[in-house]
Amino acid sequence: MFAGRGEKSEKKLRLDARVDNAVSPEMASYGYIHFSAHGILENHIQAIALSQVPEIDGFLTLGEIMNSRYNARLVVLSACRTGEGKLEQGEGVIGLTRAVMYAGTSAAVVSLWNVSEQATKDLMIKFYEGLLKEGKPPAAALRQAKLKMLQEGKFGNPFYWAPFVLYGE
Repeated sequence: MFAGRGEKSEKKLRLDARVDNAVSPEMASYGYIHFSAHGILENHIQAIALSQVPEIDGFLTLGEIMNSRYNARLVVLSACRTGEGKLEQGEGVIGLTRAVMYAGTSAAVVSLWNVSEQATKDLMIKFYEGLLKEGKPPAAALRQAKLKMLQEGKFGNPFYWAPFVLYGE
């Protein structure tokens, strides 16, 4: 969907899904960044598991994201529990959402609980169709995608689409 818009577009899969690519200065030149991966939210680490190949650094941590420069209009963390975080007194919730905001994005789509891989794929396709093909703002595109999921039946239960929320613009 991105390639057809005339904007800079690139995908990194499998062996190319590495931390060095996710934190490279080149990331600042993308208007949209989408991480479709596994979310890790434990007491000792918050990360996106880009790759689980042993010889590759595939865990993009909260600190690495915070120290990156994204400047994107939107970052989507399409993974389990990416909208959660650790509540720190005097700081609020420290998590991946906050990290991508620190990295310079003005909006983030994240999830609030464990998600279904197939339902998430379907939701994201509908979301990007609204965002890119129909030109809707992110909030309207996400709302429309959720309504379509609700109406279509297969993944109509809110469990499948409700965990995704938009923070920011």
